[in-house]
Amino acid sequence: MRKIAFILCVSLMFSGCAYFTTSKHQSYESEKYPYYQPLPPVPAKTVTYYDKNNNTDQTKEWECLDDNEKRELLPIQSARVSVHQIDVQGKVSYLAAAVSGDVGSYKVVMDYMKYRVEPWVDEKNPQVTGTQHVGVGLRINMNVVTTKANLDLGGIMAVGANASAGNLRGGISVDVIGIDSKDVTNLIPLTGSIDQSSIQAALQALASIKSKLWETPMTITPHRVGIQFETLKSQSQDKIKQKL
Repeated sequence: MRKIAFILCVSLMFSGCAYFTTSKHQSYESEKYPYYQPLPPVPAKTVTYYDKNNNTDQTKEWECLDDNEKRELLPIQSARVSVHQIDVQGKVSYLAAAVSGDVGSYKVVMDYMKYRVEPWVDEKNPQVTGTQHVGVGLRINMNVVTTKANLDLGGIMAVGANASAGNLRGGISVDVIGIDSKDVTNLIPLTGSIDQSSIQAALQALASIKSKLWETPMTITPHRVGIQFETLKSQSQDKIKQKL
């Protein structure tokens, strides 16, 4: 009973995160798709913030800040779910709904991130703007092949239920992004195919590592983890100040 209660409690972090309302597919990098898109994590080099002690903007390399300063510059926490469809050519399309369409291959990504929001402009096309999420956290990846259409893929419990029902098959993995210590390394689960035990292991790892985020010693390395396109260019051009 305690294990069931634990899984339900942690899974609430991801419930309601799949808030998309239409069924149209959008391309992976389309500015027309306004929702959060997870990206392969890439270490961030610099950060610009408002220093209240000097009353000025400061730009520093992340590696020049200590871990407590880095944590304080990541004031936002959220859990998000995104669903992607992969066609036979390997092209990735985001689903604007958490319900699968046809039978096929899908990738479900669930992020818990502690991050900051920074402006972003496409170097190749300056008209395409948005915001990028820079921070640390945990990512649960599930690659599935469905055997039935119109499945609920909007959460880890929903995917697990469909796997148990034989509606899909696939694998699950956990990525720890920018959080490193001996204890964290020992908590990373050895996951495999999607089943109840692998889901339980992923959720337990997420909760345990999240609870250690403020412990010391802990190495914090902010990464660029996601992007969200803006519908108004002026919104993304405004300077974002976050206090240290």
